[in-house]
Amino acid sequence: MDELAEARAVLAVLENRERELLLPLLDVHAAKAAQKSKIDKLIRARPSSINRLPTELLVKIIYLSIDYPRNSSIQKLAGVSRRWREVILGTPCFWTTITVPQSDHNMLSIEAQLARSCKAPLDVILEWNPDEGNLGPTHRHQLDLIVSCANRWRSLKCHKKNTSDPVADIVVRAFKHLEFPLLRYIDLKYFDTRIIVLFSANAPALEHLVFHGYFPLDKVLPATWFTRLKTLMLHAHGFQFLPVPIHAQSLTRLSLIGNLYFKRTVSSVLC
Repeated sequence: MDELAEARAVLAVLENRERELLLPLLDVHAAKAAQKSKIDKLIRARPSSINRLPTELLVKIIYLSIDYPRNSSIQKLAGVSRRWREVILGTPCFWTTITVPQSDHNMLSIEAQLARSCKAPLDVILEWNPDEGNLGPTHRHQLDLIVSCANRWRSLKCHKKNTSDPVADIVVRAFKHLEFPLLRYIDLKYFDTRIIVLFSANAPALEHLVFHGYFPLDKVLPATWFTRLKTLMLHAHGFQFLPVPIHAQSLTRLSLIGNLYFKRTVSSVLC
């Protein structure tokens, strides 16, 4: 074999070898492209990082994100994703604050809140100010709904519009024969002492009292009643007397604002 023929034979061997090596390489390239496509699909199908969080942690994040007004904020958060909506609708703590609004309101909303809150303790906020003491059908139904679960109330906030607002009579009549075994916190504005007397008898777990108004408490409550309180905030309207002495062994927070009259120094009043 001459030199040229020998060179051509070597080239043919190399070309055959090249083809043998190229086919597996093309297979590898095709497999690599398929794997990349699979990974991309898996990434797109995978929930976002926040949706992979445990439900308990997601509930805390959503709860801390709630703004005012509460119901409107919860509705916006429920629109973030399908999982957020499912978590919010299925978690009682998002529905335990029951606000009875000033204007007419869809009863299904309040009824849905009560149902979604299950048996959890409730925080009740009364905001309506019925004119001239007359409750329309909507307000009456609202009051009936919240009164029906008074045994679940954990806190109550009720601020009247002013001292002449007749809502106090309506509230006292509605609450008169109720029991509040879980009620721990009360915030009342422009009420008289009738409602304090009512809660002193029917709310044995009461620990925190915020009261704006006229309160000759020395005439209606024994000083020993205050022993259960941890917080006492009295905002006086007019010149008023306090019971002397106030037995406050459990008291950790005291706020007295207004024209309050003590027969002794404040340090001797608290004992």
